[in-house]
Amino acid sequence: MATVFEIKKELDKYFPFTEAEPWDNSGILVEGDREVTRILVALDATIPAIKEAKGFGAELIITHHPVIFNPLKALCESEPAVLALKSNISVLSAHTNFDISEFGADAHLKKLLSEKAGFKADSVLDVTHTEPTPHGFGYVGTLDKDYSCSEFAELLKEVFCCDSLRLVPTERNIRKIAYCSGAGGEYLKKAIALGCDAYITADVKHSAFTEALNAEIALYAPTHYQMEKPAMENLAKLVFSLFPETDVLLSNLETEPTIVL
Repeated sequence: MATVFEIKKELDKYFPFTEAEPWDNSGILVEGDREVTRILVALDATIPAIKEAKGFGAELIITHHPVIFNPLKALCESEPAVLALKSNISVLSAHTNFDISEFGADAHLKKLLSEKAGFKADSVLDVTHTEPTPHGFGYVGTLDKDYSCSEFAELLKEVFCCDSLRLVPTERNIRKIAYCSGAGGEYLKKAIALGCDAYITADVKHSAFTEALNAEIALYAPTHYQMEKPAMENLAKLVFSLFPETDVLLSNLETEPTIVL
């Protein structure tokens, strides 16, 4: 059986942890170099996810979002990292290094948009690394035809498996688009400068909505969970392919944390 550190070393070949952003906190965040027989894969190491991992008998949780992102000011069992440590469960988080990989949410969305709307990516929205090929956050490209603002909204609802999403509408036809999975509001200005008809991202501030309104660009804002959760299946499949002797479970309990009333 592989150990926690051996698993990290193997995953490093597919999304190097040295490629994580300087402000990020990817890596083994709850340590314990134990042998691993069972792994839970989840978007977040929440308290329910840790309890699920414990019930599954997992020695390791692999998440996308870091279980420790901001410095902890107190140690208590309401902190997931503390509960994981007390439960003898290690946590490995692959955040921005996973984002820019071929397994991340941006690449997954590129595949879905290609299948449903003939999307062709022309370039990476924000190139952060140039070797072996240019890669980074988000994509810019064109759809197979013009869509009205509402037509493209319906298509995105199918892509993100949701009933609704926030939208700044436009009268423009939608053909050239840009997107960044997760919190990508900072790239709206670049999408505008590139002449995009629409931009897609989550966690958008009010100021970004008004900026899109003034620039007459459609801004589609699904939730962070809707944009990134589907890529966790890619991660689970990769982990199982690398460690077939290990039982790998994609969290069954993890759901959209917010509801619309």
